[in-house]
Amino acid sequence: MVVVGISARLVDGSYKVGENLIKKIKENNAFPIIILPGFAEALEIILALCNGFIIPGGNIWHETDELIIKYAIKHDIPLLGICAGMQAIANIKNFCGTKDSDKTISNW
Repeated sequence: MVVVGISARLVDGSYKVGENLIKKIKENNAFPIIILPGFAEALEIILALCNGFIIPGGNIWHETDELIIKYAIKHDIPLLGICAGMQAIANIKNFCGTKDSDKTISNW
């Protein structure tokens, strides 16, 4: 079974993931894992279970998003950024030593 890790967002004091994301993952016969910030000591174990990641939108991204993005890039794992999530991917990719010299978006 395909496992998709989704970075949770803090909204009004609670960590949340959009119901539509969960629904689409289930419709595609995959299993979602919600990744919460603040568990850095277990993050590598959780990330190793995932076949892909989603970084959703929001007002800001957090350290866990950065760790997920760097892990996905390093291990060549599919990564989807939505709105601010895509901005986080672009920002982190440009500043972690994997910047494309021709400024195009690579298929990584």
